[in-house]
Amino acid sequence: MQQTTIATGNGCNSDYRRKSFLFTEASPSIHGKMKTSLLVTAVATIVCSLLIGGCHAIKDKSTGISLPDKANGLPVFGVGVRTKGPIKVYSVGCYGPGNIKSKLGELSATKDKAKALDLLLSGTKAGPVTFLLNFNFKVGAEKVASSITDSISSRHSGSNDVATLKQLLCDGVSKKGSTVKGTTMQFDCSKGGVKVSLDGKNLGYLSSSGLGAAFSGVYLDGKSVSPALRESCVVNCCQP
Repeated sequence: MQQTTIATGNGCNSDYRRKSFLFTEASPSIHGKMKTSLLVTAVATIVCSLLIGGCHAIKDKSTGISLPDKANGLPVFGVGVRTKGPIKVYSVGCYGPGNIKSKLGELSATKDKAKALDLLLSGTKAGPVTFLLNFNFKVGAEKVASSITDSISSRHSGSNDVATLKQLLCDGVSKKGSTVKGTTMQFDCSKGGVKVSLDGKNLGYLSSSGLGAAFSGVYLDGKSVSPALRESCVVNCCQP
């Protein structure tokens, strides 16, 4: 029995792990070249698999918080921070349609920035799009619910939708007291409405034709609550 140790690196950070794999020597009747070929193929397959699956997160450099590279089956576009004065309240990731990400990839982040930002907003407004929040700061239920819905109300005419969303968030956060560090909120937006989750648990679905588009506006229009997110989406999705 021969033991082979392979050093593998994670594509997202500098952590290196060492993995040992045991390969049984082929029988003496098998030609030496065949044994070598099989061994090389096995090693190559394992290494490729590890490298391809190695990147599982995107980090917000401002907070150090890592978010997954996919949410609700959608690829990540970018990540940014939501601040309130000097306080870094939460990191937010934007996840959108693969075809929009591909179209952004045809544009330059510098020469075509205005066009890219327009496509980013219009493409996510059409949906589906997911915004995943990971809190870096403790915020009370009423305050966090008001903060999110106040931004929505200026972009959405359905006052009943906003009020329902506020109550949904307030009730959900109240059960745990506040958004302690590490709390996650997820808004899965589509033309039909918005699904709201807290720490991976479904809080409810709001049926509304304009609510999802309003969420895109909150994070991706010219008055975004997270300019860093807009910039990250363009840099990550477009060519230099």
